[in-house]
Amino acid sequence: MNAVVAVGMLHQETNTFNRRSTRLEDLDVREGQEVIDHWRGSGMGLAAGIDLLESAGYETRGMVAATGASGGALVSSACERLIDSMVENAKVIKPDAVFLDLHGALVGETMPDVTGSLLCRLVEALGPEVPIAAGLDCHASLTRDIVNNLDVMVGFKTWPHVDYDLTGAHAADLFVRTLNGEIQPKLRVVKMPMIQGPENADFSNGPMASLVSDLGGRQTAGEILDGTLYPTQAWLDIPDHGSAVTVTTDGDADAAERIAHEVAETWWNKRREFMPTLHRPNDAVRAALDLSANTVMISESADSINSGSTGDNPKLIEALVENAGESMALTFTCDANLVEQVADCALNDQLEVTFGANCDRRFTEPYRARVTVEKRVPGKFQLEGKYFNGLKQDLGGAVVLRIKNIHILVGCRPVMCSEPNLYRCADLEPGNYKIVGIKSPGSFRPNFASISTTVLHLDMAGAATPHLPSLPWQNVGRPLFPLDDDAAYRPVLIQGRRG
Repeated sequence: MNAVVAVGMLHQETNTFNRRSTRLEDLDVREGQEVIDHWRGSGMGLAAGIDLLESAGYETRGMVAATGASGGALVSSACERLIDSMVENAKVIKPDAVFLDLHGALVGETMPDVTGSLLCRLVEALGPEVPIAAGLDCHASLTRDIVNNLDVMVGFKTWPHVDYDLTGAHAADLFVRTLNGEIQPKLRVVKMPMIQGPENADFSNGPMASLVSDLGGRQTAGEILDGTLYPTQAWLDIPDHGSAVTVTTDGDADAAERIAHEVAETWWNKRREFMPTLHRPNDAVRAALDLSANTVMISESADSINSGSTGDNPKLIEALVENAGESMALTFTCDANLVEQVADCALNDQLEVTFGANCDRRFTEPYRARVTVEKRVPGKFQLEGKYFNGLKQDLGGAVVLRIKNIHILVGCRPVMCSEPNLYRCADLEPGNYKIVGIKSPGSFRPNFASISTTVLHLDMAGAATPHLPSLPWQNVGRPLFPLDDDAAYRPVLIQGRRG
């Protein structure tokens, strides 16, 4: 009889500065065999892991897979439900090993480390002899409960993320080799008192590139089994927070620790290089009109749904109305109140509406404008880009409003803002517009590359603002750069489950 590996996924990212809680119904939750049937062939890390494990002769059985757009803290009942379901399924399966696809930055209303809590419960339920491996998003917040409970841990090597499948396959490969006794992974993690926004943290160029290249070269040369940079999800107001470097070697814990410290200190010395070039909304629109590119992307990173913001800040809409003239522009807002305002209107009706009526007044104010109601659409689409393939998105109903030549897609629910299908679900083709707004700091780049590679980042307030010191931090450990400009370098070493 083949050895059994229980598989599961928990892929949702929190922004604790978003006051709107994430509910269980906001997530796509699969259980049992549906975990495997739904995600197989999707391009996700879980799918790649399943394929490799099965090709190596292991039988896979599904526990729970939960995914969703980034957002506010997960309500307590949902945290308990997901963890209980995962653990109960694991108990029924009685696996020889566990393979997980995790984000690693999921925070509950009363549970600051949902991922670590899940792993602790799995170890308690299955016993310390059952090995556990995971592929993680490199924006995970690596706590002791995460690291201490994993035999194998592999993170993304790209930002924007285009290696979901490669990460899952690499994690599964190391896991199979571990289970077969071919390698003895020694994992060392060095955490730093530093966080950073993603706007200027592209892994292929800029200040991160040399660090990624260094670890990649060591892995290719066989010096290490894996090396991952974790710039973490910046907007987590939790005690155990900070960027991290992980290094796994085959049996040589001292080498793993030495290399992790070397890379971490180099990264720390680059900490001031990550602030992006930002443009005030009015300036960004005017600058976009002057650029030669047929289409210019304007990133509302501070209000990025992909970073866990609410997605209803109207500052870009206001700037477009005031500065775009007769140019074609396209943007999106997540505003159920606004959809309700026009619910009784006929198509082509004109009326004055309020954008952002329920916005977070810490960051912005509502904006009133006269609009034409152009169309209503279901707002349902499927992700088909570089990652999260197959994940269905649902705006909960949507309308298209027009102000001059500005089209505004308005949805009721937050969705992943990473690919053109966001707009195409309403028959809006981004390539037809001079300016396209996107509520993402950078993950949209690969999927929009055929339309535009010209991007301007907005300088604005929001739950995911790049101006990190401006946020109302209360729980995070201090000192922490850049919240504390004079923070000293005090690295913290954490080791993996197997010493």
